[in-house]
Amino acid sequence: MVEYLDDELKEYLEPVAKGLSGISFSDILSRPIRDLNLIPATLVSEDTPLSETIGIMQNKQYGALLVVSEGNLSGIFTERDILNRLVGVSIELESTPVSSYMTRNPESLMDTDPVVYAMNKMVVGGYRHIPILNDSGKPRSVLSIRDCIAFICGFCDQEVFNLPISPNRRHQNPDGA
Repeated sequence: MVEYLDDELKEYLEPVAKGLSGISFSDILSRPIRDLNLIPATLVSEDTPLSETIGIMQNKQYGALLVVSEGNLSGIFTERDILNRLVGVSIELESTPVSSYMTRNPESLMDTDPVVYAMNKMVVGGYRHIPILNDSGKPRSVLSIRDCIAFICGFCDQEVFNLPISPNRRHQNPDGA
């Protein structure tokens, strides 16, 4: 049985999981990552200029791109890399390769790993994106925490959509709109 990530997550999600018809929360989290039907990764080579890399991220509205060398994953370039490493730095985006500012050798998972492994790795590592590799170890996709949440909510959409706006809040002022 898959253990819950922590007691707080269990407290929030257990009532929703009880509403699922015959599917346990544990069963959902044990599903392999490939069940999320992620879009194929957009790959850039290490020598791709930052201007082109950032342009791809903007045009496709991606939070992360995988960087490859000879077809193998060598890094990941994320919005966080832009904020933490590029903002305020005076460089030539057109001539600086993405390899200068990417995160090298990122943690990754196989598409056969359970969803709960990805969520745990993201929580523990503080990641919002994690590279997913196929059986051959080649980059397949990028998994975001948003993908994980959407996957879980897909099993309990009626329960989630029918929740009151603030189910655990008490109104400070009983009258008024």
